[in-house]
Amino acid sequence: MKRFLFRWFVVFTVLGCVGESAASVLYVDLGSTNPVAPFSSWSTAATNIQDAVDAAIAGDTVSVTNGHYLLSSEIKVTKNITIQSVNGAVATIVDGGGTVRCFNLGSSDCVVSGFTIQNGYSGNGGGIYCSDTTPVVENCVIRGNSALWVGAGMLHGTANNCTVTGNLGAEQGGGIFGGTVNNCIVWYNITGTLGNNMYDCTASHTCSPDVSHGVDGNITNAPLLASSSHIATNSPCRGAGSSLHSSGMDVDGELWLNPPPMGCDEVHGTGSVTGLLDVVIDGDFIGVDGYPLELFADIHGAVTMHIWDFGDGTVAPNNPYPKHAWAAPGSYELILTAFNDTYPAGLSATQVVEVVSLSDSATHVSVQTGSDANDGLSWTTAKATIQAGVDAQVYEGGIVWVSNGLYNLTSEIMVDKNFVIRSVDGRDATIVDGGGATRCFNLAGRFSILNGFTVQNGGNLSGIGGGIYCNSPTVVIESCIIMSNSARHAGGVHGGTVRNSMISGNFASWVGGGMNDATAYNCIITGNSAREGGGMDIRYGMGTDDRIGGSANHCIITGNTAELGGGILGGIARNCLITGNQATDTGGGTWNTMAINCTICDNVADNIGGGSFKTILRSDCNTIVYYNTAPEHVDLYSVGPTTNCCASDILQGVDSGIIAEPMFVDRLNNDYRLQSNSPCINWGSNAAVADLLDLDGNPRIVESYVDVGCYEYQGLVGLDGDKDGNGYLDSWERENFGGHVDPKGNADGDGSSNGDEYIAGTDPTNAASYFHVTTDAAEVGGETRFIIEWTAVTGRVYNILWTPSLSQEFQPLETGIQYPQHSYTDTVHSSESSGYYRVVVMRSDYDMDGDGLPNDWESQYAVADAYADGDDDGFNNLAEFISGTDPTNGSSYFTAANSVAEVNGTNCFMVEWISIPDRLYSVQWSTNLVSGFQAMETNIEHPQSSYTDTTYNAESEGFYKVDVRLK
Repeated sequence: MKRFLFRWFVVFTVLGCVGESAASVLYVDLGSTNPVAPFSSWSTAATNIQDAVDAAIAGDTVSVTNGHYLLSSEIKVTKNITIQSVNGAVATIVDGGGTVRCFNLGSSDCVVSGFTIQNGYSGNGGGIYCSDTTPVVENCVIRGNSALWVGAGMLHGTANNCTVTGNLGAEQGGGIFGGTVNNCIVWYNITGTLGNNMYDCTASHTCSPDVSHGVDGNITNAPLLASSSHIATNSPCRGAGSSLHSSGMDVDGELWLNPPPMGCDEVHGTGSVTGLLDVVIDGDFIGVDGYPLELFADIHGAVTMHIWDFGDGTVAPNNPYPKHAWAAPGSYELILTAFNDTYPAGLSATQVVEVVSLSDSATHVSVQTGSDANDGLSWTTAKATIQAGVDAQVYEGGIVWVSNGLYNLTSEIMVDKNFVIRSVDGRDATIVDGGGATRCFNLAGRFSILNGFTVQNGGNLSGIGGGIYCNSPTVVIESCIIMSNSARHAGGVHGGTVRNSMISGNFASWVGGGMNDATAYNCIITGNSAREGGGMDIRYGMGTDDRIGGSANHCIITGNTAELGGGILGGIARNCLITGNQATDTGGGTWNTMAINCTICDNVADNIGGGSFKTILRSDCNTIVYYNTAPEHVDLYSVGPTTNCCASDILQGVDSGIIAEPMFVDRLNNDYRLQSNSPCINWGSNAAVADLLDLDGNPRIVESYVDVGCYEYQGLVGLDGDKDGNGYLDSWERENFGGHVDPKGNADGDGSSNGDEYIAGTDPTNAASYFHVTTDAAEVGGETRFIIEWTAVTGRVYNILWTPSLSQEFQPLETGIQYPQHSYTDTVHSSESSGYYRVVVMRSDYDMDGDGLPNDWESQYAVADAYADGDDDGFNNLAEFISGTDPTNGSSYFTAANSVAEVNGTNCFMVEWISIPDRLYSVQWSTNLVSGFQAMETNIEHPQSSYTDTTYNAESEGFYKVDVRLK
């Protein structure tokens, strides 16, 4: 959006009267001829608002009559006072002139009511700055303000019944940032990142694209503005506000209805909108065909509606800030017509718009053959310097052609318009050199494009942007080499969007050796250095909202150095290879950067986090962080989670992490693509995938799931591996949980663990789905027999066991039952028998014959019968499998021994056994073999292989038993 400087139009002048109150009233009149403190009457009124504010004390009111108050410095309020206009915002304008902020309200309990606040400028809060939501701004028009960072219209504070339009900020919240917003219209504002209109605000009964429609009375409908201050008679904002937040008068000094509208204008009905109108068209009036020109309806007075006629057959009502592109070259008559009850036929303004083709817009520059005295309209009359070519280009969306050569600068090239500067033969042939003493380019036009240059030796050691400074993230730099530049911040580039470029050998004495607060696509960022963020520094990417700030996308970031964040500091990196960077402190590869589908390898930190270092809650995802070097946390240090990542410093299986080596094709020769046996294949989270291509430009998802790292393996390997090593197929974990699952957990709360449901083939996310058995009776051969039934599923085998007593071992009745059989009739025991059934379920790919012995274990020892005892050691094959002993060696069987150990002066028994992984052990005790055993300790895991009994001493008599079962 073009930054419009707003005019002032007055149709009346009235000195108001203020009723009596306990507090004092101080008066301000721009035309006062006798200003005498404490400004207690109109005859001694102050001529500026700041003088009256300074003279006021808590509880006072500063009454400001009609006028255009042009500021040379901000109005600073530190007291609990009210500053109000006499006749509303139309008649009372506070104007920053495009150079200063209008109001600085801090955290004072003040009220600012009934002003047009326009053309303010500052770093944050161009129109109004508040430290918190305490200050109240009501019944105001806030328009045409700008900020270098956030909150161009208003920063924090509470806004009631305000109309906020046409404000321009580089970062979030072009209209309002971080405030409370009630009964307002916040539209047609612009930022370079998020929240063009509002960001991080609490809103109610407000009209804006940045609210949730229908929540707290908010709407996202277009407000149908008749001007920047008035709504049309058919606006959806009429009567849509809340009386809880309305007070005072509207923009014209009229009373509010109940309910009031959104915005600062009340419409009282047919015939009520009268008075003089002033209609002017502002904006861009010469441009290139197909390029949208920014326009503004500068309408003063009470207005009911307006209509644009663009002269090409297109008309549009009630949009004060339209953009329009004319499809073909030519001269067009642009007409703006405004209406009210005094002008029912309308009052119009007309402007001629000249549109040319891109080729006809061209300005030509040649350092070898040109002269700045030429007009630049052709190569034969080319300009000699790029600045002269830029100054000669008058068309929005036009082009400046620059021929081959070395362009030595004595001052920066200032580009304050929206057009393309393009070299003829590319970056190797067209060099812009700052001589180490001056910045090369200042790209102030928000939609300017720089294409095909080498930008080198720019110098701005006390400022920002040694090579290039971009005023907005919408500035584009394409196909350039940006090298050997230096600055305090952003040695190479500050801001903007950089594509298909190399950023090399730049230096910043503080932050952002190569780039600072910029976004990079398909770039090589190498050999840059800074104190913080050697390759890139993105401060505005380290907030709570990861959508804001700059980012690196499909970039190679290598060989950069810094104290913190050798490769990149802050921001987001997507599909990037970050390798060979170094930090003399922390974060060799990245520092507080969110990495998504990146490969961060072979970086070095002299302190902590060789690959990645994070002290804020920002989650890496689908990223390989491996083979880095640091004294502590060689690969990564993070206070937040890492999901679906491969790194040595994470826990296997936690947040779907894997610690196995990533298996690169040829790491020693910098080929970080994945081998076919890499555990990173098909192990990423699809939810984090932001685009469809990997770093090579290949499809991002080849099989059902994205790979981990910056390169996608292009072959097919299948989905039935176990990347996290928890014993469960990746495909099952993906299908039910989207990634790794804790087998011991119980996601659906049905009493069966996730692992048990995996084995049983039931749904671990559905509490009604669990493995269970029922019994029934049936007549078989004249006898009543029990029938055992269960729900059978494919890929499982079932064993039926029986025991007459729970103190005895279960014995098999039938094994290896497969789907679709789902019942068993017991012909061994009659219905009069007393006993217990058990149905054991196993996966067929684990145990095809269902005897409890895994297929691979049976193959290893050449055994098939679970209940045979081939080595005659008294333990059958199933018992030997469970205990982890050798079923073919008679001297290999599970046994336990005890010895005496002294504990705190008491001799105690220590029970010992041979422990193996994936088993659980329990130690039990009994004083005699008749009364049964009691548990001393259960669920003992490997590698613990002993238990010291501190309950019974060595003089006690009794028996120990050690049980072992599968984990």
